[in-house]
Amino acid sequence: MPEPDICDALDQVCVIRVHDDRIHLPSYLGVAAALRPMEQSGTWSPPHPDVGGAARAYPSHG
Repeated sequence: MPEPDICDALDQVCVIRVHDDRIHLPSYLGVAAALRPMEQSGTWSPPHPDVGGAARAYPSHG
């Protein structure tokens, strides 16, 4: 029988873009880096959940 996968809580780092008073959905770093320069404007930061899984509970505006 296969064993369940085990990974760190943050095995994939993502960032959230805030631009023109709009909060965009999280993006993986590689996806954000591949955007055209005009799509990279704004402020980018990683989510800061207090506990594991809390980032999914943050409201999405957009």
